[in-house]
Amino acid sequence: MAIINDFRIASIVPRGDPAPIEVRVIRKWKRSNDLFYLMIDKYGDAIQATVPWLDNDYFERKISLFSCYLLDDYICNDAPTSLKVNAHPASILMGTTTTITLIPSSETFPMYYFNFCPYANLHLRIDDSLTDEKLSVLTDYMGKIEDTIPGITKKGKNYLRVRLRDISGPNIDVTLWEEVLPRFDKQAMLSAEEPIVVAFTSLKVTIFKGHTSDKLQLSSTPATHIYFNPDVESAIEARNRFKEETLHLLAATPGYESQERHLRAEDRNKRTISELLEHQKENQGQTFSCQASVTSYIKGRPWYYTMCPQCPRKIYQTKRGWSCGSHQNLPEPKFMYCVAATISDNTAPTMATFFDEATVGLIGIQCKDMVLKHGHTDRYQTPEPLYEAIGKDVTMQVQYAHSTTPNPNSSVLSINKVYNSKLNITATPPSPTQQTTPTADKKLALESNENRPSAKRQLYQSGIPSYSKY
Repeated sequence: MAIINDFRIASIVPRGDPAPIEVRVIRKWKRSNDLFYLMIDKYGDAIQATVPWLDNDYFERKISLFSCYLLDDYICNDAPTSLKVNAHPASILMGTTTTITLIPSSETFPMYYFNFCPYANLHLRIDDSLTDEKLSVLTDYMGKIEDTIPGITKKGKNYLRVRLRDISGPNIDVTLWEEVLPRFDKQAMLSAEEPIVVAFTSLKVTIFKGHTSDKLQLSSTPATHIYFNPDVESAIEARNRFKEETLHLLAATPGYESQERHLRAEDRNKRTISELLEHQKENQGQTFSCQASVTSYIKGRPWYYTMCPQCPRKIYQTKRGWSCGSHQNLPEPKFMYCVAATISDNTAPTMATFFDEATVGLIGIQCKDMVLKHGHTDRYQTPEPLYEAIGKDVTMQVQYAHSTTPNPNSSVLSINKVYNSKLNITATPPSPTQQTTPTADKKLALESNENRPSAKRQLYQSGIPSYSKY
């Protein structure tokens, strides 16, 4: 029997003994001719790896982004003193004697890693020295794009200033310097569905000294990577809140309601799944309706998540209550559905994610009630009421989940509403101790949840074209 390698990144310490470790390589960048990688294990822990410039060509041939490897014979080094992209106390130093063995990619290894800093805590990360020689961790930040302003420095170098709005209201500018501009995919931004939320990694926080007041600002480093409308819980909820804000403004516009009522919502822009798949690129940003049914649920994907009830950040349970870092000692989190499924009509199947309002429309039970009243607390064990919805023909309000061809493990469509559900929404679902056995035609869907991966969500990365002036 093969021995399962269970050594993890969290066990690596400076000047410790190396051990064989399985990782996925998720980022790559260069600085001062040296090559750097960010690697993640199946537990969601990440570590930075360094390759001296003399060995660059060797590792460029050996390692491909997003592939998985078994590493051994590396050096357990101290954490870097500059461009420290995460908080791990150690780093990996690799050379030509390092053993690198390609292993099959697995869903148990997350595709992406984020450690977002909320706006309220940015002042704690100000880089007063304006140099890279600080031990503080660089900042990951997310916000809604308000504007982009290109410019040229006095030395003739291009830069792009991106104005972001935090869900709590403040605006902040992110300056992208010339070396990372190739990672800013303008076409992906222009085709992304509004509101556009962008995630930046590995930023420096500084203070701009103005005439009347000082202002926080962010700037890129060689390690900065950029993702539009990332498929992560915090970004999904932020986009939903920005959408709600826009709808409130539209509702106050004279004549808006009468214009919207001339057709039933479920009859607007009706498409088959085949038509949606065929015209995905040209229909980005539009909303359609589709008559379809759930055929199965995706294995290893949580069916709900928890977030702060006062902001769109991830929340954690402490001894004193729930906390997101900015809001403390809350009595309970906000429970939200996020159900990954396969849907089908008589033309084609596809993967889709049912968000909170859509799932409530599908099964008639609020997420909070499903978890607290009916006791379905396991995020990876799909509740029986969801299985009862398999095969039920409903009309769905759909949008495209991504701006370009998605990762094979990601949903193609986002389901925001469900109309005409024929379910008995007043029925009480069975408790976990009284669950009935699913029918034979639904058993495959149940079994798809048995081998679940890390709770870390996979994140789709837009393509990275060559930079052109804006």
